[in-house]
Amino acid sequence: MVTGMSASRNLRVKKEWVVWLTAGLAVWITGAFLSTAYLDRLNPEIGKQHCAASCLYLVILLAVMAIGNFARVRTLLTLEMLYGSAIFFRAVVGTLTALLILENPLAAPWDGIFDALVRPLAGLEYVAAQLTAHFVTEIYWVGLGLSATIIIFLACASFMAVSSRIVREEEWGRTRKKKSGEKKAAAQKQGNKKTASGIPAKKAVRTKSVARLEQTGKAVQKIKK
Repeated sequence: MVTGMSASRNLRVKKEWVVWLTAGLAVWITGAFLSTAYLDRLNPEIGKQHCAASCLYLVILLAVMAIGNFARVRTLLTLEMLYGSAIFFRAVVGTLTALLILENPLAAPWDGIFDALVRPLAGLEYVAAQLTAHFVTEIYWVGLGLSATIIIFLACASFMAVSSRIVREEEWGRTRKKKSGEKKAAAQKQGNKKTASGIPAKKAVRTKSVARLEQTGKAVQKIKK
């Protein structure tokens, strides 16, 4: 019975994990696609609308991270860490390229892949343009690298917190199972003691009744004589 309940619980946990993982990925992919499509439809000159779309995408990234933290889906958090690492790498390459230290370091198709990953965040260049009129591109890439670092840090912290909670729950489950087994063993042992102590008592009662019958029989024999 316990094994069946444990199996059904594990199946339910797996189903919930799949549901939350699918929901998180759906929100993430949909947000990235819509943000990219919206940015592509706007004018090439970066403006407030571009910045709003990129900020909304950042909120979506944080929402996906919250889903992974709440539902204990470490896969989502791992993907966020990988995504943040890819953005950080592209930001470093973009900074070095803007400073003319490197020249087109990414070969096809890697340049297209990294640019597609960073594209939903292109509107943040508007913030860099508001900060200064010079070195806008460089400041944009540096800011993007800092944003990626924050995303990686938050994802790592959430991952460690989720792992700690899962370990504590597993230990609690093992402790509860151990205590349940100990209670069953104690109850069974106590039952065996009662059974063992009950047998001599029955024997003693039977012996006394037999002795009384023998005494009664002897008394009857004496009377007859």
